[in-house]
Amino acid sequence: MKGKLIVLEGGEGAGKSTQQRFLKPYLKNKGYDVVVTREPGGTGLSEKLRKILLYGNNINICDISELLMFETSRAQYTHEILKPNLKQGKLLLTDRFYYSSIAYQGYGRNLDINVIKMLNSYVTQGIKPDIAIILDLPIEIGIKRAAKATGKKVDRFEKEKMEFLERVRQGY
Repeated sequence: MKGKLIVLEGGEGAGKSTQQRFLKPYLKNKGYDVVVTREPGGTGLSEKLRKILLYGNNINICDISELLMFETSRAQYTHEILKPNLKQGKLLLTDRFYYSSIAYQGYGRNLDINVIKMLNSYVTQGIKPDIAIILDLPIEIGIKRAAKATGKKVDRFEKEKMEFLERVRQGY
């Protein structure tokens, strides 16, 4: 692959989207053809799964189904966005990638991390980031920032107990 993949990771409200907004013009000024993406999202299927995963409050989603929905979204993202843009030599700047599944479903939900890593490798066809930047801040601050950024619309993960969010933070 000719292109580059830069991943921004971190808990709720850590500043991933904000850093994307700062990095895109900086990287463009350096001569890169930048594509800004997010996970889950970016494709028709992935955006529908995103709505269910983040805002499906009336849907009971078991932990394994949650993981497989993220992996399904990631497979589609890899097929439609990641591989074609990397082949064209573009720089992808993405808000989340497979590290989120390790942190949220592995550490947060206590699912088998080796299984998650195997699924991640399979659905991304072995593509790895050129660099991953993990942003960290106290959970309380992140939740307040996330609520402010979305106009108080709280997603399923922001509603989780502090113990879950702390396990996720430690997972990163």
